[in-house]
Amino acid sequence: MSELGQYVRRAKVDIALLQEPYAWRNQVSGLGHLGVALYYEHNGELPPRACIYVSNNLRNMGLCYRDLVAVETYFIEDDGRRYKVALASCYLPGDGVAPTKELEEMVLWYRGKGIPLIIGCDANAHHEVWGSTDTNERGESVIEFIISNDLETMNIGNTPTFVTRARKEVLDITMATKEMSDKVRGWRVDAEDSMSDHRRILYSIESRVEKMKVRNPRKTDWAKYEEELRELADSGVRYENVDDLENGARRL
Repeated sequence: MSELGQYVRRAKVDIALLQEPYAWRNQVSGLGHLGVALYYEHNGELPPRACIYVSNNLRNMGLCYRDLVAVETYFIEDDGRRYKVALASCYLPGDGVAPTKELEEMVLWYRGKGIPLIIGCDANAHHEVWGSTDTNERGESVIEFIISNDLETMNIGNTPTFVTRARKEVLDITMATKEMSDKVRGWRVDAEDSMSDHRRILYSIESRVEKMKVRNPRKTDWAKYEEELRELADSGVRYENVDDLENGARRL
């Protein structure tokens, strides 16, 4: 298991929004069997540059491209209220336009459906708003996109998110709709070495993720299961019309 997989297990991470994940033969590697890793599987030689790891809490698949992956899940308030949330991982190539068409369309899609959204983004862009040392043209384009879509940046301070021997800069942004920005707590850049030129960004969300109910086949009472199947098969019930079928389905 990679350093990332060890960290995910040690820190009990529920969801990780990953950019430029380690990929081997066009598949994301290093997370073991800790949960579900979602990414775009390209038939050619292009490795995925966006990935989402979900710790067995996945609900619905969203959008999936090489540089953008989005999933939907349910969060639970303290009063028990459930609400759907979309989470996205986005990579903006340094040699391409920013924002990308896929990112713009995704934000419009979830805004139209009224679904709150959080985006973890390697923007490859500078802007003083999210703590960069300066502002460049890409940064101006990205901040215009953020403002025009009523998003908010969650970045706090100016701790570099990208660190090499020759350079330190803030290139990674956490964006959220207003509904989710009020729930983000403890946003910070992790000081622990990530074994990468990008640092991990950590935060929690003031809510609980709805856990998926899973049946364990090894705990199934197969004798009882077979007995009940035989009773169903031997019931001799005949279905003459749609109402009979509906009643039979309810009993089943």
